[in-house]
Amino acid sequence: MSLPYARNLIGGQWTDGHAVRDAHAPATGQLIGTFADAGAVTARAAIDAARRAFRETGGARDRELRARALHEMADRHDAGPHSLTGRPGGGSNRPRAAEGPKA
Repeated sequence: MSLPYARNLIGGQWTDGHAVRDAHAPATGQLIGTFADAGAVTARAAIDAARRAFRETGGARDRELRARALHEMADRHDAGPHSLTGRPGGGSNRPRAAEGPKA
């Protein structure tokens, strides 16, 4: 079985960092995968992409859009193996509003 490799999603594109690091389970120390270790340049690119997306999608003004996006990410996480990390997810224990966000 190969271990998962986590990359950075920046501006809709999967990118690698300047190095690959090991990820260990905190409770056991067991190697559970590897990840792209991003530096300052990659972090700046991610910040710039997030700001562009925030402006271009109306996210700065639309609370319901932000809530839907966060809930979709949480649902994908809860669904198990998914496109964001390619590894099983656990429950998020997040609260879910019955009627969505209030203004």
